Amino acid sequence: GLGGVAGRVAWLVGRRDRELALEHLAFALPDLPEAERRAIARGTFLHYGHGAAEAAQIARIDPILTDYVAFAGEGEALLRGASQAGKGFIFVTGHLGSWELLARRIVRAGVPAIVIAARSWDRRLDDMVEAFRLGGGLPTLFREDPGGGRTLLRALRDGKALGILIDQDTKVQSVFVPFFGHLASTPRAAADLALRFGCP
Repeated sequence: GLGGVAGRVAWLVGRRDRELALEHLAFALPDLPEAERRAIARGTFLHYGHGAAEAAQIARIDPILTDYVAFAGEGEALLRGASQAGKGFIFVTGHLGSWELLARRIVRAGVPAIVIAARSWDRRLDDMVEAFRLGGGLPTLFREDPGGGRTLLRALRDGKALGILIDQDTKVQSVFVPFFGHLASTPRAAADLALRFGCP
């Protein structure tokens, strides 16, 4: 409930982010009525409020994580099979859904993993995120840190899963691919690594 309140407040006071969300939805879904686009955007703010509340309550969620976050169908068996193949594997998602809980759940399934991330504008925030993830057994590899490349390669060689969050244009090697009828800059690192190391 508190997460929902936080999301509603963010929708009301976050003028810049609200306008950006509406602008992007109009760009991607021009045929959708404006009222529906506003409902989607508002729901996104609520979703992030709920996600923040989950993170704040992680000490209560962790003991019941396997019930709280469930894999669909054969998802867990597929993850374990990829892990047991010993090549390491790469999973890619955006900042969608409960990505932090998903990563914790993958580790809880017995699949050792590491996530790659870009540092933010505030080292204290990075430290907080890093500690949160480590609490779930998930080290964070920051792209900008010296020796990061060697750590990444060692993780794959050790058969670990490498998690990459991709959902925006960043200053990394990219290719342009069609997305909602427009060309979008898309980071290529996940595909490059999978091809180079022959891992799923």
